[in-house]
Amino acid sequence: MPSLKQTGNQNLPPAIVIGVDVSALNVVRSLGRRGIDVFTVGADQHDYGAVSRYATFVSCQDLNDGQTLVSTLLALSRKVGRRMVLICTSDLHVLHVSRNREALKESFAFVLPEHEVIETLMDKRRFSVLARSSGFPVPVTLFSGSAEELEKIAAQAPYPCAVKPLYRTAFWSQLVPPEKKVMRATSPRDLIEKIRTLRAMDQHLIIQEWIPGGDEEVYFCLAYLDRESKALALLTGRKLRQYPPLTGVTSLAETIRNDDLADLTKDVLSSAGCTGLCSLECKYDAAEGIFKITEPTVGRVDLQEGISAPAGVDIPFIAYQDAAGMSPSVQNNFREGLKWINEPFELNSFLSRSRNGRKGLPFLHYYKGPRSYAVTAADDPGPFMRFMAVAGRRGLRYLTKSLRHRSGERSLC
Repeated sequence: MPSLKQTGNQNLPPAIVIGVDVSALNVVRSLGRRGIDVFTVGADQHDYGAVSRYATFVSCQDLNDGQTLVSTLLALSRKVGRRMVLICTSDLHVLHVSRNREALKESFAFVLPEHEVIETLMDKRRFSVLARSSGFPVPVTLFSGSAEELEKIAAQAPYPCAVKPLYRTAFWSQLVPPEKKVMRATSPRDLIEKIRTLRAMDQHLIIQEWIPGGDEEVYFCLAYLDRESKALALLTGRKLRQYPPLTGVTSLAETIRNDDLADLTKDVLSSAGCTGLCSLECKYDAAEGIFKITEPTVGRVDLQEGISAPAGVDIPFIAYQDAAGMSPSVQNNFREGLKWINEPFELNSFLSRSRNGRKGLPFLHYYKGPRSYAVTAADDPGPFMRFMAVAGRRGLRYLTKSLRHRSGERSLC
């Protein structure tokens, strides 16, 4: 356990963020810039949320093990000697905290809905049933749990279709890179071949209607609901680019006001009994003229939550205030047209385009206008230095491969 000297405002309770990735960094900066002592818990002391000047890193080698995580949190609490606000950055951590809320509640302040609500919103099958029964728009969705079921579903699924796990287990994560959230299948044969190649025929899978449109048709609403499920903050936006394209992680997004999406988010999440941090992701179906819900989140910050503070609706701080009993005010007015650049994944996207021979100028078109960044910050250079070190190594590997390829071409001439 590191030295836990607290240098922030002693009138404000410290915060503990579970995780050290970009999502954690968003929270660390939001709170740290306000003079709040922030601790991050994770396995990688070199990750972005761990090297921020606003964070004190606490090592936990297995965040995925609930008992290990809870033990680390309680040990930290005893050392700090004060009740802390707790914020999660992943679904699994939300589940661990929720299942152990009785053991944690005296040492940590957090706002989570009932565990049943969390399970319903995270379980894609249960959420699909809930949404359809409530009349909310969701894509056509089928579920498979065995090779026999998958063979039958393949014959009746809509094509193209999206394929993803019902639960993102450790087994699935070993098969599919975490940044590739879904796979795309174009025919029954393509579906079966892809799943068979992954040796996942008997896994619990979701086969879902593929909604036409590019990355820019993926919209989101970041939200915070109080303990009575009333919206204290709503911020709508859309993705401009994902990596990998169509199926990956947000690399570029922008704020854009859409009252229909905000209303849909309030209706869906409040009717489900959601409280605290949450969001809704949808894809706009131009043929039907409606948003179709692709994914809710509950109990944690979203990846692109970092856009909220520079846009004027600082959702991580609102979450902190509510958990600490500070009665935050409603905040729904935000700066429109603000871009959010996730540098690590934008680099991946740029290198991918370069490898495929696509020019860079169209890539930069979306950078026009006001911008904010996931990693880069003048007042907090550590994460940027980490990014540059990683980018430098990747760039060197890319250059080396290119030179070898050109050398091989010349030798064939």
